[in-house]
Amino acid sequence: MPKHGHFLLRVAVREVESWLVGDGSGLAKFLRLRSPLSVPDPESLEDPKQALLGAAMKCPSRWMREALVWRDERSGLLFQGPDYNGTLARYVSCQWDVAAARLKCRSLEGFFAALTRLEAAY
Repeated sequence: MPKHGHFLLRVAVREVESWLVGDGSGLAKFLRLRSPLSVPDPESLEDPKQALLGAAMKCPSRWMREALVWRDERSGLLFQGPDYNGTLARYVSCQWDVAAARLKCRSLEGFFAALTRLEAAY
């Protein structure tokens, strides 16, 4: 089946959270952590969302921590909180350094390369 010229689909290697963790210092600043997150290859993480949730659990701000993550007391597992998407959308729109994330995330860099090719075609 031929590709449609106006359609572009790109996905993160495992989860979009790998792209967010790609800017470890920005995410740490957003979460008000004492030290930056150091993840040299976010796309190699087995579960990027769990890495992000684990970092969020260390956030000193109770309201942000509760918005992003909750821990099941029985199993100890972490799950996304009630305002996970809204809180991370604020991070992406106000603080996420996409250039820093592109340096660590090949699939994000591939996304921008595909956008550039698409733009050049029109």
